[in-house]
Amino acid sequence: MNDKKESGSRIGLAIFVANLIISLVTYPMLPERIIIHWGAGGTPDGYSSKLYGFLLMQLVQAFVLGIYYVLPRIDPQGKLKVSTGYFSNTMNLLLVYFTFFNVLFIAQNLGYEFNMTRVVVPGVGIMLYFLGHFMSKAERNWFYGIRTPWTLSSDEVWRSTHEKAGLLFKVCGVIAILSVLVPEYSIWLVVLPIMFTGLYLVGFSYYEFRKTGNDNLYQSK
Repeated sequence: MNDKKESGSRIGLAIFVANLIISLVTYPMLPERIIIHWGAGGTPDGYSSKLYGFLLMQLVQAFVLGIYYVLPRIDPQGKLKVSTGYFSNTMNLLLVYFTFFNVLFIAQNLGYEFNMTRVVVPGVGIMLYFLGHFMSKAERNWFYGIRTPWTLSSDEVWRSTHEKAGLLFKVCGVIAILSVLVPEYSIWLVVLPIMFTGLYLVGFSYYEFRKTGNDNLYQSK
């Protein structure tokens, strides 16, 4: 890979290292018993030792970074590459989001008082909006995107489904951001649109496949 192609993975590694440094610097300041889970209303409802919480945050980031490097190397089609814009952008977006969450996790355990849900949900909304932008540019592959039997069977169906997915994920993101206006329903206004979008896209991909006439070809064989 040349420097341009490696830039995406270098950014991802830099985000990972920055998150690790933040955690290491603040670790001695954390109390021995820390919050690791919040209820739907944003109030703490789960606790653990600070070592467990520290390791949990790093393992999540390490898992995402591992996916970043492993998937392109096991892709049988060779279409998914670390240098591929939509893939590297998505993985870096996830790493940024988990770093954002880790900062909130540390801040609340250091004694800063705020409702976790009201802060996290807009972050999720922003992530969904940009995910929609990146997903609309995805090429057909085995690991990333809306993978149904119909999208994986046709470049045309893949393209139309992901254009639709890009728009719907952006809508989900905007709804999530606006849900802070009605905090008592914010979790539902994040989860339900995503569920609806997923189910709709499965049906949409089948409909688009039927429009191509390929199903008639398969039935005649």
